[in-house]
Amino acid sequence: MNNLIKHINLLLIIVSCCVLSTCTQKSAHYSIFEVTEPIPQQALCFSKQQLNKPYILGGQGPDSFDCSGIIICAYEDALQTPLLLMNKRNEIRDDVNMDELYLYNVRFIGKDELLPGDIVFITIDSTRISHGGLFIGWKDDKTIEFINASSYYKKVCIDEWPIEGTKRGQWFVGFGRLNLRIKDK
Repeated sequence: MNNLIKHINLLLIIVSCCVLSTCTQKSAHYSIFEVTEPIPQQALCFSKQQLNKPYILGGQGPDSFDCSGIIICAYEDALQTPLLLMNKRNEIRDDVNMDELYLYNVRFIGKDELLPGDIVFITIDSTRISHGGLFIGWKDDKTIEFINASSYYKKVCIDEWPIEGTKRGQWFVGFGRLNLRIKDK
């Protein structure tokens, strides 16, 4: 009798584990697509409408922005959908910082591929990307114009930035084109 009870209990444990394993949520899979024209241009147009709104660290709009917040909000407006962005913990989120945007959510592009509205990356140290914005155009062959939520000016503004050397102790790192994640069905 004791053996029968042990076997029944073991069987119940096995059945419970099988049921629970089929009920647990499977990890989601995503397809990745690069944004194409006219999306970057539409994101740039949205960001220009935000000029002079205040810079606030962590600001995601609509009344205030930080540098990643203006980029994400602009692309969400252009796409008319929330972005699915990868963070450093390999999680999908609707908001990431500039470093995570740079490391996990763009394809790096050269000058020859650059479109208005592509993402500009700037840093203050060699360990992380600390700032960015949306490319507007070339001021000259070594200086870009971009729109950003600036902690220096304390607002969303258009700024110029050298692609060589430093400005305010920071330097240009590169350009990127946003990758979109779409949840597979």
